[in-house]
Amino acid sequence: RQGPGQQTKAHRDIPVKSGLSCSRLSLLCYLNEDFVGEGTRFRSCTVRPKLGMAVLFRHELARAEPPVCSGHKYTLRASIMYQPMPTIELPSGVGRIPPPRLVEGRHL
Repeated sequence: RQGPGQQTKAHRDIPVKSGLSCSRLSLLCYLNEDFVGEGTRFRSCTVRPKLGMAVLFRHELARAEPPVCSGHKYTLRASIMYQPMPTIELPSGVGRIPPPRLVEGRHL
């Protein structure tokens, strides 16, 4: 919960470790949009929250939450946990799928 005048300065999320599992990604879910103020600032863009929207990003990507002018901004952040899997052989001819690219707020 972020109220009027409250902000979160630029930071990176810290990986979480639990047994063999570790986190590499953060999931930020927006629980409302009825506040006055900016959205989440990343280095290359600002995300304007919409109710129910989520942003998935790597921990090393810095973000900031500028001050809310009025109302409250509600978000939920979670770390996505990974566990090592045994190596498997892929059939010949199977290649890697490139990651999606974000261009002007749309996935390609």
